[in-house]
Amino acid sequence: MIPVIDEKGAKLSVDDLAKFDGIGNDKTALILAAVEFSRRRIRPEGIRIETPADLVPHIRHYVVRKQEHFLCASVNGANEIINIRVVSIGLIDRSHVHPARGVCRSA
Repeated sequence: MIPVIDEKGAKLSVDDLAKFDGIGNDKTALILAAVEFSRRRIRPEGIRIETPADLVPHIRHYVVRKQEHFLCASVNGANEIINIRVVSIGLIDRSHVHPARGVCRSA
């Protein structure tokens, strides 16, 4: 279930969670509420990125993952975070990414 949540992020839907056995309406509502709370808490709207160090607090939670995650942070013209998404989940020590298929697809 975690890979689906990482892939969909804030766009996670009831249909995405309905695919898993043991996830009923109550658990679905709880999971969606937790994802929305996390989105607001971890990436509040209007956060401005001036240096790469400014992005670290927003992606720090990926440090504890066992596999390497290649992330793409999208910003608007004012350098405010629009979205942070997982482009690729790799092995323990590497992640394979194709620029045209992975990174530029969402840009």
